[in-house]
Amino acid sequence: MNNLVVILGAGFSFPAGLPLANDIKKRFNRVQKEKLLLASSSEWMWADDKDDTTKHNGSLGFDHLAYSYILNEIVKAYNDDVDDFDNYEVFFSYVLDKFSDLDWFKEIYAKAKNELIKDKPYLVSEPLPHSDYLVPLTQEPYIKKIQDIFNYLIGDMLFVSNATVDNSISEYTKFIDYIQTFDRVDIFTLNHDLLLEKILSKKGISFCRGFSIDNSDVYYENNPLPIFNNHFTDKINIHKLHGSTDFFKFQHFNNDSGLFWSPTEKYNYFVTQNYNTKHYAVRVNPITKKVEQDMNFDIIPKFITGTKKTSIISNDIMYSQLFKNFENAINVASQLLISGYSYGDEHINNELKKRDDIKIINQNPYNPYPFKCSELNEIKSLEDL
Repeated sequence: MNNLVVILGAGFSFPAGLPLANDIKKRFNRVQKEKLLLASSSEWMWADDKDDTTKHNGSLGFDHLAYSYILNEIVKAYNDDVDDFDNYEVFFSYVLDKFSDLDWFKEIYAKAKNELIKDKPYLVSEPLPHSDYLVPLTQEPYIKKIQDIFNYLIGDMLFVSNATVDNSISEYTKFIDYIQTFDRVDIFTLNHDLLLEKILSKKGISFCRGFSIDNSDVYYENNPLPIFNNHFTDKINIHKLHGSTDFFKFQHFNNDSGLFWSPTEKYNYFVTQNYNTKHYAVRVNPITKKVEQDMNFDIIPKFITGTKKTSIISNDIMYSQLFKNFENAINVASQLLISGYSYGDEHINNELKKRDDIKIINQNPYNPYPFKCSELNEIKSLEDL
């Protein structure tokens, strides 16, 4: 069979206007005061580039202001401690390490409160209704919410609209035509966005992402949802090694007493782009279809970033399987197409280093292929395929 293995990095999505690492760095490394919005759906977003209606709806309530000041103090603390924002993933790892330090966050909250009062003294001089904006800063730090906010903000930057697809699809015609000449294509993407999936769907090209409704125990309105079961059976298969903006985790809980839910070590992943589905999915017995858990306690999109991906991957049932797929594919591949990857992930590089007998096409205007191979074709654009 004529098979192809593909690795995609952020540069692949750049022609469609999606951010590179440097763009994400700039979004975080700045004054964050009043830069956040909180939608009624409990989803967080940046105020940047939002229309007036979205800004108004996202500024209702009180949390958005307080947490923008919290984020601002986190960025300031990082710059004071590390003074290196060249790689935003180092920043995320710094924050992840701080999630176990409650005292550090208490100090962050206190600084954020003082800064907010300094900027808006009327919040304390007029008790109602303005004082409510200070309430989140006077409570015990809600670290879980801060973790969620980070994921939402990254997801907001990576949102792919239908207009984005329509305006950029011509940039990927050569790529789509090229991969369709092979009998099987396994695409290992480090990107969290849905650009590739939406382009393929727009063109009516089928693909598989390792999810199916076979034996699914996650349902919405009596219909099974696709869960991750490592079924890659199509001609084009997309392995999202670091997760996706439409991946959600369903943690299994037990309710033996009828009053309290207790977490178990079991979980699985499902996919959806529908608001109601992710909020109101239930877990059923896959045989009897009886509902065993009528709520999902985690509705945050699941993807990983930072400098400690290897540890996360090795301890997660989905990510570890996806990476095993990558190891197996690289081990037997005869030809490899790399697009937009800057060689910054050591766990990916370690597998590439093992194959000095493979043919490489490296599409990247800035980063040449850094390892040995049997044949190398460096191209600047996907149009050069």
